[in-house]
Amino acid sequence: MKKRQACVIATAVLAALFIAVQPVNSLASGISIFVNNELIGEAGQINGELYIPAKQLADRLEANMRLSADKKALYIERSENKNTTAQVISKVSPSVVGIIGNVKPGSSSWEDGSGDGMAFGTGVIFKSNGYIITNAHVVQDMENIIVVLSNGKAYQARLKALDDRTDLAVIKIDKGALTPAVLGDVSDIQVGEEVIAIGTPLSLSLRNSATKGIISGLNRSIQSDYKFIQSDAAINGGNSGGPIVNMQGKVIGINSVKYTGIGVEGLTFSIPVDTVKYAIDHFMKYGEIRRPYLGVLFMEGIAARYGLPSMEGLTVTEVEKGSPAEKSGLMADDIILSIDGEDITAIVDFNEKMKSYLPGSTCVFKISRDDVQSEIKVTFGDEKAGAK
Repeated sequence: MKKRQACVIATAVLAALFIAVQPVNSLASGISIFVNNELIGEAGQINGELYIPAKQLADRLEANMRLSADKKALYIERSENKNTTAQVISKVSPSVVGIIGNVKPGSSSWEDGSGDGMAFGTGVIFKSNGYIITNAHVVQDMENIIVVLSNGKAYQARLKALDDRTDLAVIKIDKGALTPAVLGDVSDIQVGEEVIAIGTPLSLSLRNSATKGIISGLNRSIQSDYKFIQSDAAINGGNSGGPIVNMQGKVIGINSVKYTGIGVEGLTFSIPVDTVKYAIDHFMKYGEIRRPYLGVLFMEGIAARYGLPSMEGLTVTEVEKGSPAEKSGLMADDIILSIDGEDITAIVDFNEKMKSYLPGSTCVFKISRDDVQSEIKVTFGDEKAGAK
């Protein structure tokens, strides 16, 4: 509504005033322009006439400005790519599936079930030949996995890959010509942006239910190795593995009820699309996520431990013998300040940075030892081999 009001007011300004095409510095400026009490720029006067620079208006309207070749016409064009809620749901729903199967009592998937040995969740089709992304905790203890498409047709599925730490898994059905979801870009996500969650809350009969909310926060660190998107779109048991999408119908995250407390309202956490793409890429290439191995234990600073902004690095508390860390010269009490120029102030920062590397990759650690800063080159090992 705010943007629409701004558009109406700005259009009225445009109608009442002549838009200046000439350089701003030729105007007698100094008259502040406010739209809905928000400063957007300055107007100017020439011979008593009031002018507003065209670029300021175009920027405010989130529009493109184009001057004709003969410089006799100015075009301001708005590209309205925001869909209605109904259009987004209609567009995305064919890519969202319900998942149901038998689970062992007491398993991690039991919480999403009905208590009769059946559990259910949600998934997102990402390849037209039947590949589906969902939460690891939905399918890790599930037998006889059945996928129910938005049209009600059911297909047997098999588990292809699973990773506990990202809480993501891929399952596959033998069905082609499906509608894959469009994955968005994490850089486009903004706090306050409207989003829609689609899933299978509480019962498979409620599959493809939709709720709406806004992005409440980014880069949230909650009981996980990786960062999350926070929103207030309502999700319940069974929504796990379903998408949260923006108003262009692009998936920006995968919802995870695993990180939502009982009785908590207005706090929904979603695995960001960059982590989803990272997991899918590894799953499709290697059948698993291949992580680099360092061989150290870290301790965060006090601020980071309480989820506050921190300027402290990570303190090395233990170095495993024979590990890549020891071979590179890292020692206990070293403080890791940055990796390849990126500041590291929390363990979740370190884990996020590790998504950029594979076993065998080399990078540069900036460390502080006895208050003296230096750089150390590290070649990572393989986490699976290192853990043995």
